[in-house]
Amino acid sequence: MGSNEDIEAAVSRREFISQAGRVAVVVAGTGVVVGGVRVAIPNAAPGASRHVLLGNVGDFRVGTVTWLRDLELFVLRSSEGIGVFSSRCTHLGCTVRRTDAGFQCPCHGASFDPQGRVVTGPARSPLPWYRVSVAPDGSLWADREDVVSTGSLAEEAEVQL
Repeated sequence: MGSNEDIEAAVSRREFISQAGRVAVVVAGTGVVVGGVRVAIPNAAPGASRHVLLGNVGDFRVGTVTWLRDLELFVLRSSEGIGVFSSRCTHLGCTVRRTDAGFQCPCHGASFDPQGRVVTGPARSPLPWYRVSVAPDGSLWADREDVVSTGSLAEEAEVQL
């Protein structure tokens, strides 16, 4: 057998390994809990209010898709009308990026066409579109709790407020 110093060193090593194992379990458990909570929470922006002012209709040019970063929304304006849809992937809520072919989720690779329909998974649902309202003064509003059909465009002449 060794000296007392050897025994103390062995105990310290054992204690270190035990503590390291506990830390690893806590870190892994935290990741599982955070991931589970993220899946359970709806894909609305944190602290998002139901009715959001997007700007004035004139702020969005025909033939463009504008990303409103703070609202986590895209505004699509075409010659047929104007529509608003989420910029958060329906898989786990990561912010999608524009590509030549539509939109791509940088987290897990889901891709969406220019209307937000799923092209490749893991996302199974399209990017949600929201009801758009144009006020008499030309201000554009979206209702985050009123999901409409993918690709639904409101005619600019519509006044729904």
